[in-house]
Amino acid sequence: MSLQKDIEEKLLQFVQGPSQYIGREMNMVRKDRQACDVRVALGFPDTYKIGTSSLAIQIIYNLINQMAGVLCERVFCPWIDASDRMRTLNIPLFSLESYQPIREFDIFAISVPYEMLYTNLLEMLDLAGLSVWSKDRKETDPLILVGGSQAHNPEPFADFIDAAIVGEAESTLPEFIESFRQLKNQKIPRDQMLKIMADRFEWLYVPKHYHCDYNADGTIKNIDGRMVRKSIVTNLDEATYPTKPIVPFHDVVHDRINIEIMRGCPHSCRFCHEGYTRKPVRRRSPEKIIQLAEETYANTGIPEISLCSLSSADYPNLADLFTRLNEIFAPKRVSIALPSLRVQDQLKLIPSQTSLVRKTPLTIALEAGTDRLRKMIGKNIDLENLKPAVMEAYRCGWRKVKLYFMVGLPSETDEDLLAIVDLANEIGQWRKEVEKRAADIVASISFLVPKPQTPMQWTGQKSLEYFEQAILLIRQEARRYPHIKITWHDRFRSRIEAIFARGDRRLSQVLYTAWRYGARFDSWDETFQYQRFLNAFEAAGLDSDFYASRNIGLEEILPWEHIQAGFDKDFLLRHQKMVLGNPE
Repeated sequence: MSLQKDIEEKLLQFVQGPSQYIGREMNMVRKDRQACDVRVALGFPDTYKIGTSSLAIQIIYNLINQMAGVLCERVFCPWIDASDRMRTLNIPLFSLESYQPIREFDIFAISVPYEMLYTNLLEMLDLAGLSVWSKDRKETDPLILVGGSQAHNPEPFADFIDAAIVGEAESTLPEFIESFRQLKNQKIPRDQMLKIMADRFEWLYVPKHYHCDYNADGTIKNIDGRMVRKSIVTNLDEATYPTKPIVPFHDVVHDRINIEIMRGCPHSCRFCHEGYTRKPVRRRSPEKIIQLAEETYANTGIPEISLCSLSSADYPNLADLFTRLNEIFAPKRVSIALPSLRVQDQLKLIPSQTSLVRKTPLTIALEAGTDRLRKMIGKNIDLENLKPAVMEAYRCGWRKVKLYFMVGLPSETDEDLLAIVDLANEIGQWRKEVEKRAADIVASISFLVPKPQTPMQWTGQKSLEYFEQAILLIRQEARRYPHIKITWHDRFRSRIEAIFARGDRRLSQVLYTAWRYGARFDSWDETFQYQRFLNAFEAAGLDSDFYASRNIGLEEILPWEHIQAGFDKDFLLRHQKMVLGNPE
């Protein structure tokens, strides 16, 4: 019996029903495996519910399957009970399209967008029957290739991967796969293949080609190896785009059509990793956006279209684009939405357009309660422009607004924290100029996680005790206003996120040990356990404060010094001086 048939039979026990209900979604691509000489398993280290909503996964899936002689099949991280049962039944991790074990693919490409998914990366490798350590893998094992935002500092998981692509997949993956195909057909050994491709592509990072030495105080003494530079897509109109995205059978977190209207952000908020690494700004033309929207709707029937980017409100002539889209889609009862808005004059035009079908949530990222802090972090919001936008939303029937704030910024005071509540209350009270009662306000509080490749990368994260007291102060102040609800992130998770965001290669042992202690799905409240990571640090003999809380010296060698995913170090240092107290 073939392994594929064995998996199918075991799946009957696993799901207690017909195996054809696993996968088989609308727009799924199935290719003849025997007719393809390169087989790629595309992984996302979270559940199907999360990963299916990833625009990056949809783009890559479409991109690879357009290549002749190449197939791409999806795989997500099974939930904990499913993983445990797969081990009991000896079911290896397999693809959704053909039930083929992942270890029988040529490349296992994994998109990693978030630090708290690192233990799931190990979980997927282990479930696939592969060694989690790259040094222990066999010549016949698939290449483990990582991409996504975390490729901008892959050091904490560098010992588990074979290579990382730094930059945007549309401009790199076809070249990588074609090069891999040629070398595979020439029967070039694995290590030699990686060496040839690393020399050929400046955006390819092969960790085993680099060596780090450390000083007695734990800082980095030197990193041997060439500079890796990100790749970019220069023309979004010409870039491939998935107009036949997977339509899932089950609920997913974002069940909507996502049309990327712009890549990169014209602003430089000094804490924002995506803002600094996604530049330069590139825009799709209105004609292309409309074409993609019409084709995707025809191929899916999904009744919501989201115009996504890092700062959608900065798209030129956005109001005109909304008008044109609504003329096409409002008669079909399809809503047009923006996931978040930056405050500026044209925002007051948006609520009346989005209300033509149904009211999607109005969300505004303010980040800080005072103008002083907003200027310091580069979040230059003019509150005089905020009010017309919000008032127009209220006049169109909006009753709820969600505001995003951040706690733990440098030079932050109690007055800055209390100002979060004052500003939230003020925005809520504006609604009384339209109706008698204030708007319901949700103020969502996150904690600053210093990110690599940003001016904040040298800044230590504030203590857990500070975060606890800050939330207590904000909640006490908000009790005065029944229309304000305060929500906040898990400060312990933010702590681990900061550790791995600024981590070096020595954290691979911490990550491995935490996984062996049971760490999986650490981005989920019901499964994250902070103590597992503390125990892992103790076992490894490393200090978590060294990575999370310490202010990194401006002359130090950074763990990601050899990876340029955005601006050079001198540019970031100039912006870092503004963070330290001179916003002018």
